Amino acid sequence: MKMGKYKDLLEECFSKEEIAEIKKEVQLEAKALEDIKRRNFFNKANAAYEALKSDPIAWQEELQERAEWEGF
Repeated sequence: MKMGKYKDLLEECFSKEEIAEIKKEVQLEAKALEDIKRRNFFNKANAAYEALKSDPIAWQEELQERAEWEGF
């Protein structure tokens, strides 16, 4: 976490231990948000893949395209 222009204000209001704890909390929250974003991405990708597989014509076209790429 970059404190930048707020560093002096933080140091006036909080002890070094409190600032360290705040930094940890912010880092945990950032990681949690990143995990949520990643999970949402893969949920959407999986749903799109399942939709593709449920359409026999589109799925056959996908398999054909894969075969073409593998032979390239």
